[in-house]
Amino acid sequence: MADHEGAVALPAGDGTGSDRATASRRGLGLHDGQDDADAAGSQKAVSERKNKNVSVYEALVSPQDARGSAWSTFLNQAFDGATEPLLHFLVRERHLTKRQRRQLAQLLEEEERKEKEGQ
Repeated sequence: MADHEGAVALPAGDGTGSDRATASRRGLGLHDGQDDADAAGSQKAVSERKNKNVSVYEALVSPQDARGSAWSTFLNQAFDGATEPLLHFLVRERHLTKRQRRQLAQLLEEEERKEKEGQ
């Protein structure tokens, strides 16, 4: 229905919470600035274009930027911005499987190698 790659079309609503809930369920992260006081300073992540009775939502930020922002928010809210408690939580309290621990170790080793090669 949309002529833009990555755009999602939803029936237009009346601007109630149900519209935002529908967008959220579809992973759009629609933010119209009415949800909370923190929204005032945040960058809008999704644009909305209306065409008769259809609203077309389109991402304004890359998925990588959106993940980075969400990660920072999560880290700040859940762990006061500290990575050490996060790592402890992942390894000890979430009981990572052997496979997951191996993957984590491999990622850390790869990053260490990249850092050494870059020096």
